[in-house]
Amino acid sequence: MNIDNDVSQLIENGIKEKLREQGYEIKIKDISAKSLKQTLDDFDNEDVESFNQNYVVSLKKIEKSEDPKNILKSADILFDSGDYQLAKKFYFYLIKEGHTDASVLTKLSKCFLVENQENKALRCLEEAIVYSPLVETLELLSELSLKRKEYEKSAQYLDRALKVEGISVDKKIELHKNAGQMWIKSGNQANSEKNFQFALALSPRDENIYNDLGSLYLQSGRISDAIRCYETGFAINKKNTKAILGLGSCLLIRGEKERAFEKFHEALNLNINQPSAIFYLLKLTYELKKYSKSEPVVEKFIDCSPYNLNLLYCLAGIKYHLEKYLEAEKFCKKILASDPKHVGALKLQKKLSGRMNESTGFTRKATEVRT
Repeated sequence: MNIDNDVSQLIENGIKEKLREQGYEIKIKDISAKSLKQTLDDFDNEDVESFNQNYVVSLKKIEKSEDPKNILKSADILFDSGDYQLAKKFYFYLIKEGHTDASVLTKLSKCFLVENQENKALRCLEEAIVYSPLVETLELLSELSLKRKEYEKSAQYLDRALKVEGISVDKKIELHKNAGQMWIKSGNQANSEKNFQFALALSPRDENIYNDLGSLYLQSGRISDAIRCYETGFAINKKNTKAILGLGSCLLIRGEKERAFEKFHEALNLNINQPSAIFYLLKLTYELKKYSKSEPVVEKFIDCSPYNLNLLYCLAGIKYHLEKYLEAEKFCKKILASDPKHVGALKLQKKLSGRMNESTGFTRKATEVRT
C-alpha cells in the first residue's frame, strides 16, 4: 500500500480546505505527502490525534499495521466523507492483512454499491454472512434481491435478520413490516400476514401496519377483514388517506357505490396526489352523475398533475353535463391543439356546437317575443 499516494489523493480531494475549516493553519502552497508527514510530526500529540480522527489515517500506524481498529475507523471516516475510492483501498488492506470479518466485508460492499458494481457487492455480502449474519448485511442482501425482483429471496434474508440476537424492538417492527411486503410480492400471503401480525403485536397503534394488513386482505378477497383493518387504522388517525382509499375500494367491490364515491372524494380532499383515487372517482362520477361535487376536485388534481389529455377530456365532459358549455369548449380546444384526432374531444365538440346553437336559438326567440 503506497501511503504517499493515498495521502496525496486525500489532499487532492480537498483536505487542505477541510483543515482550514477546523482552524488548522498550514501555510504551504503545494503540500505533498512527505511535507504533510513532516507537518504532522510538528503538531503536538493532541492535535495530531484530532487530525487523524477527523480526516486522515495516521501514517505511522498504517505503516506498522499496529492497530487494525484505527485503520478501520479511518476508512469509515473516509467513507462517510464521500471518499469511497480511498476507503475501499483501506478495507482491501485490512482483508489482505488477515483482518477479515463481516463488518469489513459489508463496508467494502457499500463502496461497490456506491460505484454501481452490484455483482462485486453481492460477493462481499455473501461472504460476510458466512463469518457472521449481521442485520445490516442481510438488509443489503434483501435490497439487492429486490432490485433483481427475487422477492422470495429478499423476504428470506429479512426473516433471517429477525433471528439475529440483540435487535431493538423498533428494528424488529421495521424488519417484520418489510418482510411482510416482500412476501406479498412473492405471492406468499400466509408468511406476509404472519409478519404483519408480529409487527402489530409489537406496535398495536401503528396505523401503517393496519393499512398493510388491509391491503393484503383486500388482495386475497377477504373484504370483511380488510374493512376491519382499514377502519382501525382510520380510528387511530382520521387523516389516514390509505385507510380511507382502502375502505373506498372495499365498498366498491361490495357494490356500495355511493359510499365508495364519498370515500374517494374524502381521500382526495385530504391528499390530492392520489391517481388511483381520481380514477375511481371519475368512474363513479359518470355512473352516479355526481358532476358538481367532483368538478372542483378534478380541477385541483389536474392543476397538480402532469399534462394529461384524458383527464382534460373527463373534465370537459363534467363541464358539459353541468351545462358550462363555454368552459367545456375551451378544454376541447386545448385537447385538440395537442391531438387534433382525439376522438372523444371531436365528438364532444360536435355536441357542444349543437347545444350552443340551440341556446342561441332560444335567446333569439325570447328576444323576438319581448319585442
